[in-house]
Amino acid sequence: MEFPEGSSPVFIYTKLSEQVGITIANISNLKTGKARGIRFETPDKICKVLECQPADILEYRED
Repeated sequence: MEFPEGSSPVFIYTKLSEQVGITIANISNLKTGKARGIRFETPDKICKVLECQPADILEYRED
């Protein structure tokens, strides 16, 4: 999935939300690290849409 250059975050979150099937709020929570949990299928769907690997979108942080 490609976004036009200069696309606003709202546009990107909206398109990603539509393609993945999760809410914009949940995408925002994932991006900011506020998500308390995540289904295994969510990163799979995100990676399929963005054509990337899980390591490209996930980061391990100790509590």
